[in-house]
Amino acid sequence: MYFLRFFMSDYTVEILSANISVGKFIADYRDAERIEGYCRSCPNYGRNWSCPPFHYDVEELLRRYQFLLFVVLKVSPCNIDISSNDFEQYLLSERRRLEERLRCLEDVYSGLSCDAGCCCRCHNDAYNGRTDEGEWQFVAANACNRLVSKPCRFPHCMRPSLEAYGFDLDKAVRSLFCLPLLWTDAVGVHSLDASSISSLKSSVAVVNSAYRVCIGGLLHNNEVIKW
Repeated sequence: MYFLRFFMSDYTVEILSANISVGKFIADYRDAERIEGYCRSCPNYGRNWSCPPFHYDVEELLRRYQFLLFVVLKVSPCNIDISSNDFEQYLLSERRRLEERLRCLEDVYSGLSCDAGCCCRCHNDAYNGRTDEGEWQFVAANACNRLVSKPCRFPHCMRPSLEAYGFDLDKAVRSLFCLPLLWTDAVGVHSLDASSISSLKSSVAVVNSAYRVCIGGLLHNNEVIKW
């Protein structure tokens, strides 16, 4: 296990990580059929190249690696009265920082990183376009090419998340770090369970009004890894 805390001007970040065997992580936390069932309720399902269903065998991909560096970022604002927009910007900055670090580790350890949620590199400015058959359809300028059945524009940096591969991240974070993930709605804060998980659209989960988390990882074949 690894723990690190650092302070920014407006918030703090705690890094929780563990290097665990892929076989054990699959045995303890993978429930592909159930998790993909939740994914089907998300509007990104089948519309983003980082989301299921995939055109390749996920189990075969996972078997290529012996270990998973599992990383959780806990982001806490210094001011509890911070606006939700500012908080989202802090979280986005840390998500990008996490994913950039995982990309670097990919090269160092010949691994495969897993992003902290659905890929959001493409934009969503609406326009009307024609299909290959000449029919007009409503798509999005610079949106994911999966909408028009074309390859990803950023295959060098697009990576699916761990839950896209069928892992129950709530169970994993509770078990490994004793940190229960929660979600919020107009009523209040609730425990994450089978009836509520479909409301989460990525690994960026609302925990409570005081902090939020990003979850990512690196699949690799090194018993010892330096974060």
